[in-house]
Amino acid sequence: MDTMQQQPAITHNTSAVLVRSAAIVTLIGIPFMLLLMYCAWLPYWMGMYFFILDGLLMGGIWYRLAYKVRPAPARLVYATYFAALAVWIVGLGGIALADRQLERFKRNPANRGTTCREGLWRYSRHPNYFFEWIHWWSYAVAAVGAPFWWAPMLLPLVLLFFILKVTGIPPTEAQALASRGEDYRRYQRTTSAFVPWFPRDEGPSP
Repeated sequence: MDTMQQQPAITHNTSAVLVRSAAIVTLIGIPFMLLLMYCAWLPYWMGMYFFILDGLLMGGIWYRLAYKVRPAPARLVYATYFAALAVWIVGLGGIALADRQLERFKRNPANRGTTCREGLWRYSRHPNYFFEWIHWWSYAVAAVGAPFWWAPMLLPLVLLFFILKVTGIPPTEAQALASRGEDYRRYQRTTSAFVPWFPRDEGPSP
């Protein structure tokens, strides 16, 4: 008992400061970075570095808080973090696979002016966006049972709004229609916009 009492602990005031600081960086920084990437003022790879670093920041803070102040059995703590790690791996693995499949498709000169329907792109028009969104849920899973558990939940919800309505799918689809025309319209009629799903039969052209 004495040994447990001598262990350093994070107070709830400290945890509140850490969580609020991380939430502010995330909720302000991510929309700002997405805007810079959309306006072509920031290279895509630099934006992805920011997302990864921000994710590591959030994950590290939540791991620290959960280990010290989460009122949950050790087994539950470990279970949530293994679950979070699995979601994180699926998310980043899906992003890497989708990007590799698209890059391989683009390298073939015969595919110029056509739409990639290989691999994950057969089931979603934007699998890279989908798995990026999945990856951010890993931090929400890791926060289950911790103080201010709801804060990481805000990130994927805000990001989903930007992907579906602002800087993600709308401008990307507009550019695809302008460059690939009817081929992309057929792709839109048969393929899910975001969540991967089996292709639909192509209906009659409008």
